[in-house]
Amino acid sequence: MARVQIDAARSKVEQAQADEDAARADVDVAQAEAERLQVRLDFSVIRAPFKGVITKRLLSPGAYVRSAAQGEKAPVFAIDRTDRIRVVVPIPDRHVPFADKGDPAKVEIENLGGKVFDARISRIQGAEDQATRTMRVEIDLPNPKDELRPGMFAKVTVNLQHLDRALVLPSGCLVGEAKEGKGHVYVVRAGRAVLVPIRIGADNGILFEVLSGLTANDEVVRNYSGTLTNGAHVRVDANESAGNK
Repeated sequence: MARVQIDAARSKVEQAQADEDAARADVDVAQAEAERLQVRLDFSVIRAPFKGVITKRLLSPGAYVRSAAQGEKAPVFAIDRTDRIRVVVPIPDRHVPFADKGDPAKVEIENLGGKVFDARISRIQGAEDQATRTMRVEIDLPNPKDELRPGMFAKVTVNLQHLDRALVLPSGCLVGEAKEGKGHVYVVRAGRAVLVPIRIGADNGILFEVLSGLTANDEVVRNYSGTLTNGAHVRVDANESAGNK
Protein backbone atom coordinates (compact mmCIF):
# COMPACT_ATOMS: atom_id res chain seq x y z
CA MET A 1 0.00 0.00 0.00
CA ALA A 2 2.79 2.38 0.95
CA ARG A 3 4.66 1.54 -2.28
CA VAL A 4 1.55 2.34 -4.32
CA GLN A 5 1.28 5.72 -2.62
CA ILE A 6 4.97 6.44 -3.30
CA ASP A 7 4.57 5.56 -6.98
CA ALA A 8 1.48 7.75 -7.20
CA ALA A 9 3.35 10.64 -5.56
CA ARG A 10 6.24 10.20 -8.00
CA SER A 11 3.83 10.23 -10.90
CA LYS A 12 2.34 13.49 -9.64
CA VAL A 13 5.85 15.01 -9.32
CA GLU A 14 6.77 13.93 -12.83
CA GLN A 15 3.46 15.28 -14.13
CA ALA A 16 4.12 18.58 -12.35
CA GLN A 17 7.59 18.78 -13.89
CA ALA A 18 6.15 18.03 -17.31
CA ASP A 19 3.53 20.74 -16.79
CA GLU A 20 6.28 23.13 -15.74
CA ASP A 21 8.33 22.32 -18.84
CA ALA A 22 5.26 22.82 -21.01
CA ALA A 23 4.55 26.14 -19.30
CA ARG A 24 8.11 27.27 -19.86
CA ALA A 25 7.88 26.28 -23.51
CA ASP A 26 4.66 28.31 -23.79
CA VAL A 27 6.46 31.26 -22.20
CA ASP A 28 9.33 30.92 -24.70
CA VAL A 29 6.86 30.80 -27.58
CA ALA A 30 5.03 33.83 -26.22
CA GLN A 31 8.35 35.68 -25.75
CA ALA A 32 9.41 34.89 -29.32
CA GLU A 33 6.05 36.10 -30.61
CA ALA A 34 6.38 39.30 -28.56
CA GLU A 35 9.86 39.91 -30.01
CA ARG A 36 8.56 39.27 -33.53
CA LEU A 37 5.74 41.74 -33.02
CA GLN A 38 8.18 44.27 -31.53
CA VAL A 39 10.35 44.01 -34.64
CA ARG A 40 7.31 44.63 -36.84
CA LEU A 41 6.37 47.55 -34.60
CA ASP A 42 9.89 48.98 -34.90
CA PHE A 43 9.44 49.04 -38.66
CA SER A 44 6.88 51.80 -38.14
CA VAL A 45 9.67 54.12 -36.92
CA ILE A 46 12.38 55.28 -39.34
CA ARG A 47 15.62 56.42 -37.70
CA ALA A 48 18.25 58.31 -39.68
CA PRO A 49 21.90 57.44 -38.97
CA PHE A 50 22.86 61.15 -38.92
CA LYS A 51 21.51 64.58 -38.01
CA GLY A 52 19.69 66.13 -40.94
CA VAL A 53 16.52 67.47 -42.46
CA ILE A 54 13.86 65.79 -44.59
CA THR A 55 14.11 67.43 -48.01
CA LYS A 56 11.67 65.20 -49.90
CA ARG A 57 8.70 63.05 -48.88
CA LEU A 58 7.70 60.43 -51.41
CA LEU A 59 4.72 58.97 -49.52
CA SER A 60 1.84 60.69 -47.75
CA PRO A 61 0.82 59.99 -44.12
CA GLY A 62 -1.33 56.87 -43.94
CA ALA A 63 0.04 55.39 -47.15
CA TYR A 64 0.86 51.69 -47.18
CA VAL A 65 4.60 51.01 -47.24
CA ARG A 66 5.65 47.77 -48.86
CA SER A 67 8.85 46.01 -47.90
CA ALA A 68 11.74 45.41 -50.27
CA ALA A 69 10.75 41.74 -50.27
CA GLN A 70 7.43 42.81 -51.80
CA GLY A 71 9.23 44.64 -54.60
CA GLU A 72 9.32 48.19 -53.17
CA LYS A 73 12.32 50.14 -54.49
CA ALA A 74 11.36 53.78 -53.96
CA PRO A 75 12.55 55.45 -50.72
CA VAL A 76 10.06 56.89 -48.24
CA PHE A 77 12.05 60.07 -47.54
CA ALA A 78 15.11 61.92 -48.80
CA ILE A 79 17.22 63.18 -45.88
CA ASP A 80 20.17 65.56 -46.21
CA ARG A 81 22.85 65.72 -43.56
CA THR A 82 23.24 69.22 -42.10
CA ASP A 83 25.96 69.03 -39.44
CA ARG A 84 28.55 68.49 -42.18
CA ILE A 85 28.09 69.68 -45.76
CA ARG A 86 29.85 68.04 -48.68
CA VAL A 87 31.05 70.42 -51.39
CA VAL A 88 31.60 68.78 -54.79
CA VAL A 89 34.14 70.37 -57.14
CA PRO A 90 34.91 69.18 -60.71
CA ILE A 91 38.65 69.57 -61.33
CA PRO A 92 39.53 70.18 -65.02
CA ASP A 93 41.68 67.65 -66.82
CA ARG A 94 44.88 69.72 -66.88
CA HIS A 95 44.75 70.25 -63.10
CA VAL A 96 43.95 66.65 -62.16
CA PRO A 97 47.61 65.59 -61.64
CA PHE A 98 48.01 68.28 -58.96
CA ALA A 99 44.88 67.50 -56.91
CA ASP A 100 45.59 65.61 -53.70
CA LYS A 101 43.77 64.89 -50.46
CA GLY A 102 44.59 67.62 -47.95
CA ASP A 103 45.17 70.42 -50.48
CA PRO A 104 43.95 73.73 -48.98
CA ALA A 105 40.81 75.32 -50.37
CA LYS A 106 38.56 78.32 -49.82
CA VAL A 107 34.80 77.99 -50.23
CA GLU A 108 32.92 81.24 -50.88
CA ILE A 109 29.13 81.27 -50.47
CA GLU A 110 27.53 84.16 -52.33
CA ASN A 111 24.16 83.63 -50.61
CA LEU A 112 25.86 84.30 -47.26
CA GLY A 113 27.21 87.67 -48.33
CA GLY A 114 30.34 86.19 -49.84
CA LYS A 115 31.41 84.49 -46.61
CA VAL A 116 34.56 82.41 -47.08
CA PHE A 117 35.21 79.09 -45.34
CA ASP A 118 38.73 77.67 -45.05
CA ALA A 119 38.82 73.98 -45.84
CA ARG A 120 40.85 71.15 -47.37
CA ILE A 121 40.17 68.47 -49.95
CA SER A 122 38.63 65.56 -48.05
CA ARG A 123 38.73 62.99 -50.83
CA ILE A 124 39.31 62.65 -54.56
CA GLN A 125 37.63 60.34 -57.02
CA GLY A 126 40.93 59.11 -58.42
CA ALA A 127 39.62 58.88 -61.99
CA GLU A 128 38.27 61.33 -64.55
CA ASP A 129 34.80 61.44 -66.03
CA GLN A 130 35.36 60.71 -69.72
CA ALA A 131 32.30 62.74 -70.73
CA THR A 132 33.29 65.97 -68.93
CA ARG A 133 37.07 65.41 -68.67
CA THR A 134 36.94 66.41 -65.02
CA MET A 135 37.64 64.63 -61.75
CA ARG A 136 35.27 64.80 -58.80
CA VAL A 137 36.78 66.28 -55.65
CA GLU A 138 34.91 66.49 -52.33
CA ILE A 139 35.37 68.97 -49.50
CA ASP A 140 33.67 68.46 -46.11
CA LEU A 141 32.59 71.65 -44.34
CA PRO A 142 31.51 71.61 -40.67
CA ASN A 143 28.16 73.37 -40.25
CA PRO A 144 27.68 73.88 -36.50
CA LYS A 145 25.50 77.00 -36.93
CA ASP A 146 23.34 75.54 -39.72
CA GLU A 147 24.39 78.40 -42.00
CA LEU A 148 24.87 76.16 -45.00
CA ARG A 149 21.97 74.54 -46.81
CA PRO A 150 22.21 71.45 -49.01
CA GLY A 151 22.03 72.46 -52.65
CA MET A 152 23.71 75.85 -52.26
CA PHE A 153 26.16 76.94 -54.94
CA ALA A 154 29.67 77.96 -53.99
CA LYS A 155 32.79 79.41 -55.55
CA VAL A 156 35.74 77.20 -54.63
CA THR A 157 39.40 78.07 -54.93
CA VAL A 158 41.72 75.10 -54.49
CA ASN A 159 45.46 75.53 -54.01
CA LEU A 160 46.57 72.49 -56.00
CA GLN A 161 50.29 73.20 -55.96
CA HIS A 162 52.74 75.64 -54.45
CA LEU A 163 54.15 77.75 -57.28
CA ASP A 164 56.98 79.43 -55.34
CA ARG A 165 59.69 77.84 -57.51
CA ALA A 166 57.65 77.32 -60.67
CA LEU A 167 57.73 79.38 -63.84
CA VAL A 168 54.67 81.62 -63.44
CA LEU A 169 53.07 84.27 -65.64
CA PRO A 170 50.08 86.61 -65.27
CA SER A 171 46.95 85.48 -67.10
CA GLY A 172 47.11 88.63 -69.25
CA CYS A 173 50.13 87.21 -71.10
CA LEU A 174 48.03 84.56 -72.83
CA VAL A 175 47.17 85.10 -76.48
CA GLY A 176 43.59 83.91 -76.91
CA GLU A 177 42.18 81.13 -74.76
CA ALA A 178 44.09 78.20 -73.37
CA LYS A 179 42.60 74.83 -74.31
CA GLU A 180 43.43 71.40 -72.97
CA GLY A 181 46.42 72.76 -71.08
CA LYS A 182 47.93 74.45 -74.13
CA GLY A 183 48.28 78.13 -74.99
CA HIS A 184 50.44 80.80 -76.67
CA VAL A 185 52.38 83.85 -75.52
CA TYR A 186 54.48 86.44 -77.30
CA VAL A 187 58.18 86.43 -76.46
CA VAL A 188 60.63 89.17 -77.47
CA ARG A 189 63.62 87.70 -79.31
CA ALA A 190 66.16 89.74 -81.26
CA GLY A 191 63.85 92.75 -81.14
CA ARG A 192 60.87 90.93 -82.63
CA ALA A 193 57.69 89.44 -81.19
CA VAL A 194 57.63 85.66 -81.54
CA LEU A 195 54.46 83.67 -80.88
CA VAL A 196 55.49 80.70 -78.74
CA PRO A 197 53.34 77.67 -77.86
CA ILE A 198 53.45 76.67 -74.20
CA ARG A 199 52.03 73.95 -71.99
CA ILE A 200 50.11 75.17 -68.97
CA GLY A 201 49.91 73.58 -65.54
CA ALA A 202 48.15 75.01 -62.50
CA ASP A 203 45.97 78.06 -63.21
CA ASN A 204 43.99 80.09 -60.66
CA GLY A 205 42.68 82.69 -63.12
CA ILE A 206 45.26 85.28 -62.07
CA LEU A 207 48.52 83.40 -62.51
CA PHE A 208 49.32 80.27 -64.46
CA GLU A 209 52.22 77.84 -64.37
CA VAL A 210 54.29 77.25 -67.51
CA LEU A 211 55.34 73.61 -67.76
CA SER A 212 57.23 73.88 -71.04
CA GLY A 213 57.92 76.23 -73.93
CA LEU A 214 59.71 79.02 -72.01
CA THR A 215 62.80 79.58 -69.93
CA ALA A 216 63.30 81.86 -66.96
CA ASN A 217 65.28 84.28 -69.16
CA ASP A 218 62.56 84.80 -71.78
CA GLU A 219 60.98 88.25 -71.99
CA VAL A 220 57.23 87.75 -72.28
CA VAL A 221 54.78 90.40 -73.46
CA ARG A 222 52.35 91.27 -70.69
CA ASN A 223 48.77 92.47 -71.10
CA TYR A 224 48.49 91.38 -74.72
CA SER A 225 46.04 93.78 -76.43
CA GLY A 226 45.43 91.92 -79.70
CA THR A 227 47.33 94.35 -81.96
CA LEU A 228 50.69 92.56 -81.91
CA THR A 229 51.58 90.23 -84.80
CA ASN A 230 54.14 87.49 -85.11
CA GLY A 231 57.49 88.91 -86.27
CA ALA A 232 56.62 92.53 -85.49
CA HIS A 233 59.42 94.81 -84.29
CA VAL A 234 59.31 95.39 -80.54
CA ARG A 235 61.15 97.81 -78.29
CA VAL A 236 61.43 96.69 -74.69
CA ASP A 237 61.02 99.39 -72.08
CA ALA A 238 63.52 98.56 -69.33
CA ASN A 239 61.26 100.17 -66.72
CA GLU A 240 58.30 97.97 -67.66
CA SER A 241 60.09 94.71 -68.46
CA ALA A 242 59.64 92.13 -65.73
CA GLY A 243 60.45 88.94 -67.62
CA ASN A 244 58.46 85.99 -66.13
CA LYS A 245 59.02 86.88 -62.56
